Amino acid sequence: MKSTLLLIALPCFCTFSPPQSAFDHPPIYQTQDAEQGVVEIQIQQVRNREGMMRVAFYVEEEGFPYAPKHEFEFAKDATEDGVLTISMKLPLGAYAFTLLDDENNNGEMDNNWVGLPKEGFAFSNNAGRRKLTMPGFEACQFRLEDPKTLQVVQMRYL
Repeated sequence: MKSTLLLIALPCFCTFSPPQSAFDHPPIYQTQDAEQGVVEIQIQQVRNREGMMRVAFYVEEEGFPYAPKHEFEFAKDATEDGVLTISMKLPLGAYAFTLLDDENNNGEMDNNWVGLPKEGFAFSNNAGRRKLTMPGFEACQFRLEDPKTLQVVQMRYL
């Protein structure tokens, strides 16, 4: 009888942690195998400090913009006058990135009933800034060749 009671009570003391999301890792990606550089992104026209700024990097057209190679998230407390600057360390090479101003911090882009984004977004090279369609990988692609590369983009809200 005592051993049965112990087996029933034991699971109550066990704790399980949920699986980590892609955004649970530290905001600096590091590798020992390749020479690295820093991508600094100055994000302009950020409308508030609520939620998180999420950035996803892509290394090839296949999977753009739904299967990123590297993902980072940043708190928006450092936003000053609508400008937030973030930095990531990555292996040298060619990249494209997407930005999501995840104001409600649910990890995804929210859309209205028509399907238009309710949250802010941007692409590297400010690609697609003047269109309602999503830019292609080539329009967004840039090279990280120097120790530091600066991208200046404007957040877009519809």
